[in-house]
Amino acid sequence: MKKELKQLLVKIPNKPGFLGSRNYFLSVVLIPFVLIENEYHILFEKRANGIRQGGEISFPGGGFDDEHDRNFQQTAIRETCEELGLELKDIAIHKQFDTVVVPHGNMIYTYLGEISFDAFERIEINHKEVEYVFTVPLKHFQNNKPEIYHSRSQMFPFKTDENGNEKIIFPAIELGVPPKYSKPWGNKIYPIYVYRVNGEVIWGITGQILFELINVTN
Repeated sequence: MKKELKQLLVKIPNKPGFLGSRNYFLSVVLIPFVLIENEYHILFEKRANGIRQGGEISFPGGGFDDEHDRNFQQTAIRETCEELGLELKDIAIHKQFDTVVVPHGNMIYTYLGEISFDAFERIEINHKEVEYVFTVPLKHFQNNKPEIYHSRSQMFPFKTDENGNEKIIFPAIELGVPPKYSKPWGNKIYPIYVYRVNGEVIWGITGQILFELINVTN
């Protein structure tokens, strides 16, 4: 092996990451288990109105902050503490789960953890971010499959402003790439997993994470 290749390889991290992750919004969620009457429940939040994705059901979590967080696990703990009024000692992180890459630009790191029952009983919700919390027995999801719907994703070489005018953002013809890329391309169909529980609708990224967790553990 020649020197120039050795110099290149030594700069490559030993642990593979995600190419282009700097182009994604990096966020982290905690999938929190609570032992209630000797049965594990999963805790969910209903997000407060007025914030991003307000009114939807989610796990505790938020954006990675490189000024405050040394790693993604710390983000999961910090955000959960901020949203639920808990302390570090109240949360035990058990394992990192899979990472979700969302087509519209999010990358979500997920962790499995446990909130003690004592801490659960003294949760003080940050109402700026959370409307309320609720729990669902783990076995409910193990015994009940979700409804499955679908959405379609396409790539657009232009964007449309508020007046309906199109602006080309990928000049396919000028670049000399195949002409088909001067129009919307791709037609990827993605599943949407929906769980209806006690009047709540769990779907989207939360539904996807939940589905994959149950699918793996079952």
